[in-house]
Amino acid sequence: MHVIERSSKLTLHKIDYRFPKKLQYGDIPEDIEPEEIRPMGNHAMSIRWPDGFSQIAPYDQLQMIERLVDVPQPTAVQS
Repeated sequence: MHVIERSSKLTLHKIDYRFPKKLQYGDIPEDIEPEEIRPMGNHAMSIRWPDGFSQIAPYDQLQMIERLVDVPQPTAVQS
């Protein structure tokens, strides 16, 4: 059975509860980057990914995501 779930006034998600898609760690490329990020008011961001998936992520949820470690920090350019 398909269910339309309203997650916000701006977005509708179509979910099939009979066949949930199970995402494997290896399914996500190491170099994946969002195609677009936009603020949505004071509490969330809209994120669009290269595979067409779009999401609205509340800032408090984003703050709970584990941070990457050992990522090189940008260096200042000397002029």
